[in-house]
Amino acid sequence: MPRSSKSKARKQRQRRLAKKANRPTSDGRTIAAPEQLEDRRMFAWWGGCTPTIPNGKATIELVSPPSQVNPGELVDVNVRYKLSDNTQRRPWQVKQIRLYDKDANMYYETIEKVSAPRTISRQDHWYNYTFNDIDLSRYNDNADGVELYGWVEIDDRCNNFRDAQDYTPQRRVTVRDPGPSVTRLTPSGSSLTLGHNTRYTFKARGKDAGSDLDKATWTLTGPENDSKNDNWYPNNKSTKDSQYSHTFDKAGSYRLTVTFADISGDRATESWSIHVKDEPAPTVTRVTPSGSSLNLDHNTRYTFKARGRDAGSDLDKATWTLTGPENDSKN
Repeated sequence: MPRSSKSKARKQRQRRLAKKANRPTSDGRTIAAPEQLEDRRMFAWWGGCTPTIPNGKATIELVSPPSQVNPGELVDVNVRYKLSDNTQRRPWQVKQIRLYDKDANMYYETIEKVSAPRTISRQDHWYNYTFNDIDLSRYNDNADGVELYGWVEIDDRCNNFRDAQDYTPQRRVTVRDPGPSVTRLTPSGSSLTLGHNTRYTFKARGKDAGSDLDKATWTLTGPENDSKNDNWYPNNKSTKDSQYSHTFDKAGSYRLTVTFADISGDRATESWSIHVKDEPAPTVTRVTPSGSSLNLDHNTRYTFKARGRDAGSDLDKATWTLTGPENDSKN
């Protein structure tokens, strides 16, 4: 049939439908207008569905999500979901469930997802799903917490372009700052014994998950008292080593403490117990004569020599004393 004849026939059919439009029939029904009849033909062609509108409504909720987590802590995140107002036959396939984080730059990052976890056969009935062992602290953007929300997609069993979907409201999950930690490096043990007048260097390492280590403070108490500060603000660090050196001039028991602090004021402390031994007494050695006895002639002048040693390098004096028929002394 020529194109002009087809167009003419279509127009004649529309005129006939228009005459019947919105007019009651003998059984009381109303004939729809041509546009309505065309929509119904399309609705039937799409399997009783509208091409661009989901058939029914999906709903998803977070079930008691955590409000706080520790760094590296693994938690379970529970969601529940349902389908309502769907006109198709059961069952319905749950296509996807996801957990998202929305960061400060409006970027939506997938935390975890599951595809086709199950089919459902009841409408307006809550179904549950649990995401196990989720490390939410990994998504702590700019240390401002995790903007957590869930998403579900359920096949509405229609040959259309969009299935039933829904998002949960966002829930903020904060990540606890555990504060700094400190480890003894040199010596690694908690106690040591030193000789008198010994100089020793102690080393320690501080760590902070929040990358805001601020300072290290060393405090020595005992027969001698001393202190030292290392400050890193504003160039705060996640890991930093600090050291302290001291010469122990006095014997006795000491305690050395190092404290690492972050910018929030959280602290971590380690300490050493130190025992400094007493100073050893000086030693003396006969030089001339090397023996312990000798015989001399009357009226003989003789020179005696001796050598003293002291480990503390603080020899003070030598005293000579002669006793017998003659007595004498010298300092």
